[in-house]
Amino acid sequence: MSDDSFEMTDCLKTARSALDQNLIESNDYDQVKAAFLRAQQIRAGLDAGFIRQDDYDQIKQTFLQSLGGMSVSPSSAVQHHPQPSAGKGDEHPSVPSSAPATAPQASQSGRQTNRQPSFTQAAPSTSQSHAPTPAAPSGPVTAGGAHIPADIPKMGGNRPKQPQGTSMSGIAVTEDAVNLYYYMKAKSVYRWALWKLNDAGNEVVIAGVGAKDSPLSELLGLLPNTDCRYGVYDYQFVNSDGCIFNKLIFLNWAPDTARIKAKMMYASTKDFFKGHLDGLSIELQANEHDDITEEAIGESVKSVITRQ
Repeated sequence: MSDDSFEMTDCLKTARSALDQNLIESNDYDQVKAAFLRAQQIRAGLDAGFIRQDDYDQIKQTFLQSLGGMSVSPSSAVQHHPQPSAGKGDEHPSVPSSAPATAPQASQSGRQTNRQPSFTQAAPSTSQSHAPTPAAPSGPVTAGGAHIPADIPKMGGNRPKQPQGTSMSGIAVTEDAVNLYYYMKAKSVYRWALWKLNDAGNEVVIAGVGAKDSPLSELLGLLPNTDCRYGVYDYQFVNSDGCIFNKLIFLNWAPDTARIKAKMMYASTKDFFKGHLDGLSIELQANEHDDITEEAIGESVKSVITRQ
């Protein structure tokens, strides 16, 4: 089989994966499948000498552009072997300065034993306990007054290692993209972070971060209508004992109006990207802004904590 046939077969497999995850409609998949079968017929004509190479190349280019024009480089290699931060899960207690001295101490994992917790969203707090958190490294300003860090410190313990360097779509994950998550998790300097595919379509890179007091509305304002994104939101809640906890929530943004190929590439790379990030037990799938609300996130957190 020729390299072109392998490439077109990969496109069809990626489309099928996106359909199975309900990220594209069945008619979108049928469109890709029909284009694939037509491309196979054209390839057969080229091999038989009925079509010139120049004509075939032009038809192939038109076919790829119809899928969104995103190029993929299967040779891209991941630049690191990420490792999870110390401790269990993705919860970490946050003790406000106004907390009563008699408040019970929470465990490192934030789990309550033999109790059904009640949840109240906590107001964002900028107070610090113990040693102050170092300022985030400087970088380009994004929403919420925060900076996208440059030279992000590598934090965390034994991060999970991936069996391969790229996703099934040939997309790698940059070291900074992974380091940002563990920096956010360890230092709690950001309320949220976003990741995207770079312009070449071969790496997951940082798209933006929000300051600790950045509201959810600023995150929503950076979600494009015609493209997808990955995100992590630091949700803060109060349990039945009055202790404040934080839970990191993974966001998978795939609007219905996004390009078909963008949906396929993000869908086939999501689990590979999440595999680098330890401790994300809750995922919120969102196709429109109304899917991402404090209430929806709170219900997701409540259902998971109650089961534990």
